[in-house]
Amino acid sequence: KNVSGKCDLKCAYNFQYPESNTTAKNQGVLINLSYDNSKTPPVTYNTQKYSVAQVIISSPSLHLFNGATTDAEILIIHTPVKGGPELFVCIPIKSSSESSDASYLLKEIIDITGTNAPSDGESTNLSISGFTLDKIVPNKQYYSYTDQGTNDWIVFGILDAIPLNSATITTLQKIIKPYPVPMIGGELFINTTGPNST
Repeated sequence: KNVSGKCDLKCAYNFQYPESNTTAKNQGVLINLSYDNSKTPPVTYNTQKYSVAQVIISSPSLHLFNGATTDAEILIIHTPVKGGPELFVCIPIKSSSESSDASYLLKEIIDITGTNAPSDGESTNLSISGFTLDKIVPNKQYYSYTDQGTNDWIVFGILDAIPLNSATITTLQKIIKPYPVPMIGGELFINTTGPNST
């Protein structure tokens, strides 16, 4: 109901993320994941090239979906190669008995972090073979807005949330605390064609 219009041409998001070695750091209110970049910037957004700066997991979500938070959210933070505002790509996570490639990857990340870095300030090398954000980001329609600091945001809807079983959600909520941040943006637009469309 908050969508002002379509932005298929003005919020074009194309990606080809490389495989990465990843370290997880427990920061008390979120899990911070490192990510390796390829020589070629993995993301193009509105003709600008971006590299991955970091990936974070929060619980509950930072955004509201239909007026309420979800169990968790993953945020991929990108920095532009030529400088300027950052690009955030956000995917909700919900408790579900269903599963996907993204579910298996996130379960592994959370389980390893819960075992090896359960406290604020602790880090662990994840050693997950074949880990790539290509398996995390849905090829589905998404919403777009610009925040008050002129950063661009892409947020996928609740229908395309990553499913995680309740035990994994419980593990996540035991190792990090809620991090309430007011997410204030401008007009909300929708890209119905999804990423990597021509």
